[in-house]
Amino acid sequence: MAESTKRSSGRPFLWVAIILVAALIWVVYDMLRPPTLADQRAEVIWLADKRDLSSDLLAYLQHDSTIIRIEAALAVGRIGGREATEALLPLLNDASFDVAAAAAFAIGLTGESSYAGGLADRAFDLPTSVAAPLVATVGRLADSGMTAVHEQILALLTHPAPDVREAACYALVFAGARTAANRLVEILAGEADLSVITARLYALARLGRDAGTAIYKDHVGDADPWLRLLAIRGLGYSTDPDAERFVGQGLNDSDPSVIAEAIGALRRLGGAGAANRLLQKLQRTDDPNHVVLLFNALGLMSAPEGLDEVDRIIGLFPEEPVQAAALSYLATISGDRAVRLIDSLLANDPGVIVRSAAAAAYTELPVNAAIPRLNQMLNDPAGIVRGTALSGLLTIDSANTDLYIRTGLSDSDAVPVVYALGAIAERTDQTYASELEQLLAGSDSLPPADVDIRRSVIDVANQWMESSPNDTTAIKLLIRGTLDSDYIVRREAAEAYLEHTGTDRMSAVPPAIERFSRRELANALGRYPVNPTARVITARGEIEMELYFDTAPRTVLTFIELAERGFYDDLVFHRIVPGFVSQGGDPRGDGWGGPDFMIRDEYSAVHYGTGTVGIATSGKDTGGSQWFITHTPQPHLDARYTIFGQVTHGMDVVTQLVAGDRMLEIEIIEGSL
Repeated sequence: MAESTKRSSGRPFLWVAIILVAALIWVVYDMLRPPTLADQRAEVIWLADKRDLSSDLLAYLQHDSTIIRIEAALAVGRIGGREATEALLPLLNDASFDVAAAAAFAIGLTGESSYAGGLADRAFDLPTSVAAPLVATVGRLADSGMTAVHEQILALLTHPAPDVREAACYALVFAGARTAANRLVEILAGEADLSVITARLYALARLGRDAGTAIYKDHVGDADPWLRLLAIRGLGYSTDPDAERFVGQGLNDSDPSVIAEAIGALRRLGGAGAANRLLQKLQRTDDPNHVVLLFNALGLMSAPEGLDEVDRIIGLFPEEPVQAAALSYLATISGDRAVRLIDSLLANDPGVIVRSAAAAAYTELPVNAAIPRLNQMLNDPAGIVRGTALSGLLTIDSANTDLYIRTGLSDSDAVPVVYALGAIAERTDQTYASELEQLLAGSDSLPPADVDIRRSVIDVANQWMESSPNDTTAIKLLIRGTLDSDYIVRREAAEAYLEHTGTDRMSAVPPAIERFSRRELANALGRYPVNPTARVITARGEIEMELYFDTAPRTVLTFIELAERGFYDDLVFHRIVPGFVSQGGDPRGDGWGGPDFMIRDEYSAVHYGTGTVGIATSGKDTGGSQWFITHTPQPHLDARYTIFGQVTHGMDVVTQLVAGDRMLEIEIIEGSL
């Protein structure tokens, strides 16, 4: 019995040894086995996350697999710069048209405008599937002053392929070619292809040109709401005497986005007739989002027509955005009456939307009424409200600017600090140099300030250098910024330093830290052979979205990670712009928040259509938890914000959302519903 017990007691050690040997064998096997295609794709995604144009990444541009070459081309383009452009140019002649098209798109991400003209010349010689994205790239690389490139784009409107002509229309918008509108109308006068007709209408309306008035009138009654919207947008810039009547028809449209566009177009047209049409809509609408737009429009027009509706609207609509818009309008039009209304609303302990709007509205009042009230709001518990009040005081009480700046700099929240830094940037003096250095570098007792604040310090230094190129304090701040712990701060400091001194410190800037390991990425590629789905549950209904893991894997993995740990539960949709986007995912609920990390952009050739899901950013590679859904196509957002999904069900819920509505929960479903 004793002998048996002895043998048995040694078995656990034997099993441990077996497990350790097996683990060692697996590690050795994993190191020595040939990498799979998924392993190599994971490596490209991982290398791209570092934002380092390494030889390892560039080597993948020559890989045997078209999938890998496409992934590598996009990764190189997202990193950007001249070296990236030079590496991508040979791929325009790749044996695979898919790879060549990816390279044509990726070049447009590099920011190297000097290549625009040469690329336009090549478009006629390339296959259509490559030429079309290349033409769009020319538009993205050009700017409003590059008139010679505008002419090259106009010439491409005669291309035999409708895909290229369509891309040329969008390229004119990307390039800001406002003076090209007349030629656009002339060249495409006999166009028969619907996609090109739509792109032409978009370009004319987006460029805000009167030249398209006849075309706008042709489409204002179109069966497609997107074309009706574009026609109304264009008529908002028209000098035609009938424009107001045509736009007014849009106020009765069945599509809420068309109505939203009509409100904006009437605001641009201006005049008593337009104001009366807006008033009539205000009197009969039951859509809170449209009420917000109507008050905003009347306020921007300085039109008093809506004054008699303010009390009724506030009593009828409990939504905070409506009450905020009403008091903002009232402050703009009738200051004395607004004082009483704002004071009354604040006495009822409203939410942050109304309190922040109240702070902005006080700024519009006579200073003797505004200053004491704004000073009181500097004690508000919400940082966004304190920041809005501080911004107002900096605007209307110049005698106490120094006091307000120091109050902002000492605040515990980033928003007032950032507003104070904005005021410092405008003063271009060195009074606060030591405070800026401390915010950037920290001290023995305090860590460096939050990333948004440190980025704002770099912006201050950048603006100081613009007015005084040899500003030694600004140079010192930029150098310190290149050593920052956060990649975005380091990069922005290095970019500003290069711009103002001509010295490139980018090579000394450490690459970004990857969010996911190569193994995690490889496992995810195996886990999601079919794109997963997210179900967003709101009080107004459910929204289902396909998540584009195939084109934005790191973004989707981050979104899934946050959703599965309940990060999004009970967060609000803090930004609603009817006809444009619904945006949420901010833990602060005011647009200033996010997780404790940033994710790099994953731009792709996917387009922003109705219901496309994108990541909100405050600059390149600054994404986090905030995301948005487009209400209508938004081509100008293409290649500027990562697309990571598409609404497949529930767009009616999306367009009904009001700022302050909550996403109760987000469920992730692997594979299609």
